Amino acid sequence: MSEGRSLLIGFDLCNDYSQISCFNNTTFEPETIKYNSDSEDELFSTVMALTKDTNEWLFGDDADAAIASGTADAARDIVKAVSNNENIKINDKEVNSIDILAIFFRKSLSLIKKYHPNDVILKMVVTIETTNMTLINGIFKALDMLGINRDRVSVQSHSQSYIYYALSQRKELWVNDVGLFHFDIDGLKYYQINLDRR
Repeated sequence: MSEGRSLLIGFDLCNDYSQISCFNNTTFEPETIKYNSDSEDELFSTVMALTKDTNEWLFGDDADAAIASGTADAARDIVKAVSNNENIKINDKEVNSIDILAIFFRKSLSLIKKYHPNDVILKMVVTIETTNMTLINGIFKALDMLGINRDRVSVQSHSQSYIYYALSQRKELWVNDVGLFHFDIDGLKYYQINLDRR
């Protein structure tokens, strides 16, 4: 049942930083959901922190600050851990990485309530760097824990997102070759769409 569901969410899930966008039904453009609405930064760390005294989960700037002050242990490389089907050690305990990913999704998606307090997710597209079935299944499982079933979620790679984005533009913009530069911690990558007119 999709009654009351109207939000179209894009969630770029990367091992270092993540980003959330939401389709604005008024402007017909995506809007970025920021961790801190006063900040220019549209990205937030893909890291969780577990406080040492209260065992409270923190994310984003709060997690970064607690880790830096030594009041919390960090759960980093969440995406890599899910991809490799590994647990994450935090506060001297082994925790299932999918459970941590579910908490990360819950905390991240709560940011949307600041912008759309009464709306519910209709469809969510999660983009990941490369297609990895272990990671994809982990994403589905983590979101299912939050009540977001598989029929409301799509997972695709950055290169697939690039193709969808380019081909959704006016034909004049993609009728010739289209290139994409992708710069991250691993270096610079270049993708190109070539149209075969034969």
